[in-house]
Amino acid sequence: GNVMWSYLNFVGYGGPPALSTDGHTVYVTGTNLVALDAVTGAKKWTYNATRGWLEGPPVLSSDGLKLYVSAGFYSAGQFGDLFALHTLNGSVMWSYLNFAGYGDPPALSADGNAVYVTGTGLAALDAATGAKKWTYEATRGWLGG
Repeated sequence: GNVMWSYLNFVGYGGPPALSTDGHTVYVTGTNLVALDAVTGAKKWTYNATRGWLEGPPVLSSDGLKLYVSAGFYSAGQFGDLFALHTLNGSVMWSYLNFAGYGDPPALSADGNAVYVTGTGLAALDAATGAKKWTYEATRGWLGG
């Protein structure tokens, strides 16, 4: 096929892009997250990570209204942040900061009610609010990756 559009100003480590539930928006990560129109490639919005890089593909909520993305950074160790962004404008709906780990991509529970994030342990967060449900600390090494 023919190239319909490309986005050339992308910088960072990011992972594969994610597609919105309606197929109209492509989300790409790196040092920031950019929402692009899937048909034209036009930029809809940008979320700039305040520290580190956004890691791996963002994960969409089942209703398509939230985008979960992890950021990894180094500061006397490896730490990560998890953000829930509004898919319409990239605003932060909630965040879970400074968990120990790289900032691997999060995972959603089958019912969409919990978000799981890994590092030196595992944390389960309420998908709607970001409130911590429970944590597990590994006795050695890293989980995920």
